[in-house]
Amino acid sequence: MIRLRKQHPIMVYADYELLLPVHEYIYAYTRTLEGEKWLILEPAGSGSLTNADKPLQV
Repeated sequence: MIRLRKQHPIMVYADYELLLPVHEYIYAYTRTLEGEKWLILEPAGSGSLTNADKPLQV
């Protein structure tokens, strides 16, 4: 993630929108800058994504 921040201004200067504020296993958000939009999905907490009991709905 650090390398992405250094190489892509969208990861630093873009508008941020949190998509799943209460999901136990996934931290999901978008970054939007000058018409370009990235969807970022990261593991949240220490749970296993392979055994997640909540579906991902974005």
